[in-house]
Amino acid sequence: MAQKNLYKTKLHVGDTVQRICGKGASGLKRKIGKGDSENDRQPRGKILKIDLEKGTAMVQGLNMVYRHKKATDPNNPQSGGRIQQEAPIHLSNLMLVDADTDNVTRVGKKLVTVNVDGKEKIKRVRIAKTSGAEIAGGK
Repeated sequence: MAQKNLYKTKLHVGDTVQRICGKGASGLKRKIGKGDSENDRQPRGKILKIDLEKGTAMVQGLNMVYRHKKATDPNNPQSGGRIQQEAPIHLSNLMLVDADTDNVTRVGKKLVTVNVDGKEKIKRVRIAKTSGAEIAGGK
């Protein structure tokens, strides 16, 4: 049986990410300055689910699409209609948002020694490349 190729990613479920390209993205600009319109603000959201086989992620509030559902209950008109929901986005179109600087950043890894029950253990943590701060959550 052939082994499936999985995408490698440093993003985890619960991370706040920003769309850097694709529908609704206009570069890496985030803050509104003189001469900038409200449409230049980058869309952001939290990762809800990651599919490593396809290399996609579901992000809350990003890539919203309409699904048309047929009414299942004739007595309840709310059982059908146009339902708006998130669609998957490729991982290459997302970038992590650093909580300290509120800007996008690349993700690195660093080894840290931690004392657990009097024994020193080496733990690998994710860090933000721009600020060097440790990113909460993850493995």
